[in-house]
Amino acid sequence: MEKSSFNEKIELIIHLGDVFESYNKEIEDFDDIIQILIDYLVASNDEQVIDEIIEAICKAQIYQNTNNVNFDKIEANLIIVEEKFLPRYIDILSYTHNKKYLPSILRFRDSNNIHVKQAIADALVEFGVALHEDTK
Repeated sequence: MEKSSFNEKIELIIHLGDVFESYNKEIEDFDDIIQILIDYLVASNDEQVIDEIIEAICKAQIYQNTNNVNFDKIEANLIIVEEKFLPRYIDILSYTHNKKYLPSILRFRDSNNIHVKQAIADALVEFGVALHEDTK
C-alpha cells in the first residue's frame, strides 16, 4: 500500500471495508489483513486514509470474527492519537469486548471532548460494565 497512489489507497481500503461488511466469513488471510490495516493506521498521517482504515476495521469487527486479531497497537496509540480520532480508537477497542482495554479507555473519562465521553459511555455498554463498576 505504501507505493500506491493516494486514490488507489483509498479505493483499496474502501473495497476491503465492503468485503468485511459482506456475509462472507471465509476471507482468506483475514487476521493478517486486519493486522496490516492496524499497522498502517498507527503509522499514517493522512486524515482521509485514517478515517477510511478506521471505518474498514469497525466494519470488520461488526461483520467478521476478529477474536484472533491483536489490537494492542491501537491501545498503545491512544495517548498519542489526535483527539479527533480518539473516539473511533475507543470504538475499535470496545468492539473487541476485551476488558483488558478498559483501563486504557477509562484514562480519558475526564476529557472535555463530548465525543470522547460518548465513546467511553458506549464502550462501557459494549463491555457490559455498569457505570458504577468502571472504577474497579
